[in-house]
Amino acid sequence: MSKELVTIKGTRGGLVILLDPASKFEELKDDLEKKFISSNGFFKGAKFAFHYPSSSSDNPQHTELENICLRYGLVPNKEIQLPVSPAAPVIENITDDTDEPARLIFSTIRSGQEMEAAGNLIIVGDVNPGARLYAGGSIVIFGRCLGSVNAGVPGRNKSSITALLLYPAHLSIAGIGGLQNAKQKGPATASLKNNRIVFEPAAKLLNF
Repeated sequence: MSKELVTIKGTRGGLVILLDPASKFEELKDDLEKKFISSNGFFKGAKFAFHYPSSSSDNPQHTELENICLRYGLVPNKEIQLPVSPAAPVIENITDDTDEPARLIFSTIRSGQEMEAAGNLIIVGDVNPGARLYAGGSIVIFGRCLGSVNAGVPGRNKSSITALLLYPAHLSIAGIGGLQNAKQKGPATASLKNNRIVFEPAAKLLNF
């Protein structure tokens, strides 16, 4: 099943429009418009906000996307927040031994940046070389993982690391590091088996 380029989620405050950070901008525009055409005016009058790694208010691409929404009668409201659950599509599928809520970040993590979470950590965007992630639970990256990723800190050996492209500079789970066979060509998950890191295709987990 092909992935959704544009996903529209309803919240108490209004609509949250999720845009796939790995897709081309023109494809996102086309898919957004098709969704509004097929809705036959259903969304007219609804408040909305975007969650997209590169969408700031002064970004020309953001303006183009917002104008599409305005043409179909939607009303912008930047204060609408995306709830961590159930909006995060894979949070219930993560195998983990923590009870902490997930930290959900809609942004590319750039070189020199560090992100931490007491429980699970979900990144909608890329993790660039030189960036570092630390999570007490599992890590899911809806984008490319090219930096340093450390899950299950400290000692939670049921944690895992999943990315659309798992190509890390460094990877560890519960303090156990391993880069052998780490560079995967497609969606993949790293987990611990018999105190060794193993890599498996993640197509089922990510609904591909």
